[in-house]
Order: sequence, then structure tokens, then C-alpha cells
Amino acid sequence: MHTVIATVNYTGGGSATATVYFIVTKRLGVPPDGTPVHETFEDEDDGEISGIEEGMEFSDDNGNTWRKVTQDEIDVHKGRLAFAALLLVFLTAGAIAAINLISAQGGYDKARNEYDALRRYAPEVISAPASASGQEIPAQDALLKQAEAEPRPDLSGVNPDYIGWIRIERTNIDYPIVQGADNDKYMGVTFGGEKNASGAIFMDYRFSDKFDGAFTVIYGHRMNDGSMFSDLNLYLEDGYLDAHPEITIYTAGGETLTYRIFAARETGVRDPLYALHSQEEEIMNDYMASLGTEGANRYIALSTCTEGSDEERLLVIGATPIEPDEPI
Repeated sequence: MHTVIATVNYTGGGSATATVYFIVTKRLGVPPDGTPVHETFEDEDDGEISGIEEGMEFSDDNGNTWRKVTQDEIDVHKGRLAFAALLLVFLTAGAIAAINLISAQGGYDKARNEYDALRRYAPEVISAPASASGQEIPAQDALLKQAEAEPRPDLSGVNPDYIGWIRIERTNIDYPIVQGADNDKYMGVTFGGEKNASGAIFMDYRFSDKFDGAFTVIYGHRMNDGSMFSDLNLYLEDGYLDAHPEITIYTAGGETLTYRIFAARETGVRDPLYALHSQEEEIMNDYMASLGTEGANRYIALSTCTEGSDEERLLVIGATPIEPDEPI
């Protein structure tokens, strides 16, 4: 580092003298090829010195000898300034991304711990949670026996919006279901009332919380850690539906409903299915028939987002046959 005295002539007349700190390289002798990091003015009325400009004179021997800044030195300086600015942008973006990643992981962990604790008191506890890929994880026998031996609390006492439990065997989908006064509340609030991006699994507020209507829609996020409704995406793979054909709902009233899955598809937020709540039953039956099924008395649609745009959705649709042994 060298302290130099620099003078700048202005096109409108006048000049200013400043003390400027420059980085000096041996190859060029004493040119200012770095960024000034400090400037002090003797005459503030003459304007502001910013960076290296053509016509600036400098000295590295306290003013005994002077020479003007060359155009090459200006170009070198500007190039290094541009590189430094670009580097700063990348470093800032990287830092922000790292902070967001750490924050997201913390959110995943909090939601997972909450739902793992609730799962101990789920209806019909029969196995440990599965992995995101659908592969079974060996049951922790001691934990399961303890859970089965303990009295299970009425989850309505934990959250009055509780209306049932959803499970798809050999998947991660094993959660309590809530229903709010609208479809916004549980987008970012867990079953326990904590603010969290995982939210909760919730029924569309326009349907019967007794699951006794002809049609029901249930929503859940597709989280990057494989939780909530992420496993629905696996139904787009060949053979997955055959291996995971049923959705089980345990209502808060004690009823067990089994829906056979017959369709899984990517669609948009304006799919007619999302408006069936306000349509005649005949229109609903025509819609379901267009997907290749008929002869059911209840339908359920599980809805989640996709890896695409905010306008895209993934639907997994199931039905309860009029006769249990009949195909759908």
C-alpha cells in the first residue's frame, strides 16, 4: 500500500487534492491498479473523487515526482473493479443460499419431530414409517409396543381442527388430517400450531369433515426432504400404483374408509376437479368416468404441487366401490 497525493482536473474548471490509498505492483512500477479504499478532500466544493480517472496525477514519493494515470491503468482498474463486484455478488448469493439451506433443514427437522411424536398415537399403529423411496424400515419393536400399550389421546384435544388420519402403507404418508375455516391456514402451520413451511395435511374447507360426501379433496405439500405428500410423485412411476393401491382414512368419528387408487396425473390449478364441490353429482361422475372408473360411491383426491411451476399440480385419485369386492 502507498499513500499518494492525487489531483483531478474537472472539465468545468477547478481541481481537488485528495489523499488516496493505492495498491502498487512491481511490474508496472507505481501505477494505481487497485481500488481506492479511502479518500479525503481538502476542498469539498470541488466535487468528489471516485476511482481512477483519466488526467489524474499521482506520486508515490510525497509529491517529489508526478505522472499522469495512463488509459491502460484505467482499463486495468475498471476490469478489476468489475471482477470484484461480480465476485461480491457470487459470494453474497452463496451466503444467502447457505443460510436458507440451514434454515430449511431446521424447519424440516422441527416438523418431522412433531409428526413423529403424533404418529405414536395414530389410529391402528402397525408399523414404523417407511423411507421416502417406499422401502420399509425395520420396525422399532420396543417403541411400537410402548405406543400400543399407552392410551391414545383424542387428537381433537390437541387440535380442534382434527378430523381424521390418512395412511398409505409402505410410504411416508401417515399423518393427521385437519380442516380449517379456509384453505390458507394450514399451508404454513403444522398440526401443533407451529409456523413451518411443511404445514399440515388438510381437507378442503368446502367438504364434509365426516368424509360422508360423494367427493373429498385433501391437500399437502411436496417437501424436499420426502415428507408430507412428497411420495405421491412416485405414483407416476410404472408399477408403483400396483404395489401401493390403497388410501386408508381413519375418521375422528371412528370409521375406517379404504379408497382404491385408480388415477395419478399431473395437471394444472384450473383442473375441473377443483370445482367439483359446486357441481351436480352427475357432473362429478362424468369427470371420474373420463379417468376410467365408475361404480363408486365415494371419491377422494390427494393434491400436491409438482417440481414444475406454481400453476402445476399432481393428483392421486381413489374411490370406494359400492361393493367391497367389486373392481372400480
